[in-house]
Amino acid sequence: MAIHERITSLRPELRLCLFTGAAIAGALLSVLAAGPTFSNVISYFWPLLLSTACFLVSVALVMWLSPLPTSSESATGEEILEFVTRRPPGITPEQEI
Repeated sequence: MAIHERITSLRPELRLCLFTGAAIAGALLSVLAAGPTFSNVISYFWPLLLSTACFLVSVALVMWLSPLPTSSESATGEEILEFVTRRPPGITPEQEI
């Protein structure tokens, strides 16, 4: 009964903090007791982790073997834009629609 009297004699703000802390601690303990361990999570997701690592290694290998072009002419893509936007001779923009 002494604990009950001490709790009821506290200010409402302190009681709210006390109950909130107790609820958070209880939730944390229940998750730790009922939740999976880290090794269980790793053993479940090891194929995904392994395939991701292989993909990243292959991307790094391809980038190392064939680096991106550094010339400014091909980097702008102006040739591709001209090819795509070119109209056949004798066709006006109104006739395209």
